Amino acid sequence: SWNAVTWSYIRNTGGHAAYLTFGSKNNTISQSTVASAGVNYRALYLSGSSSNTVTQSYLAHASSGDAVYIADGSHYNSIVQSTIAVDYNAGYGYFVGASSGNSLIQSWVSNPAGYAAFLAASAGHVATHSVCAIDADGVAGYSAGDPVYLIRGVAGACAAAQTIPVGAVRLN
Repeated sequence: SWNAVTWSYIRNTGGHAAYLTFGSKNNTISQSTVASAGVNYRALYLSGSSSNTVTQSYLAHASSGDAVYIADGSHYNSIVQSTIAVDYNAGYGYFVGASSGNSLIQSWVSNPAGYAAFLAASAGHVATHSVCAIDADGVAGYSAGDPVYLIRGVAGACAAAQTIPVGAVRLN
């Protein structure tokens, strides 16, 4: 707990790049690149960890895995002013499991091949001024088809100060 990583390049070609596990609290990753290429692994994996912050960072998976995976029991974590990228049809750019109070703020999330963001049974999740999903045509939207979240245009941005309900964002 209470660790800080700044101006760093964290890479793992065969596993999770940054893995904050049970009891990890109040850690910060800032102005860094966090990248994984391990099959079925994550660039940033939070499991049972709370109150951690990632700011002004690049989080990416280069292969068949997830960029950011916030597992069940991980609460009040924040990703701010960051870029999250993956290009994998069975992977997630940004996944949140059964947890609460996690925030994605002023960030870009992209997965042209699959889910950019998926919120599964999470409560109180906030995405403020964030681009949730965008493809080559500039189309963003929830796969559930809720028209409130189907946004067309170059930016394809989420509405300001909006709380995202349980559901999924998928590029079609």
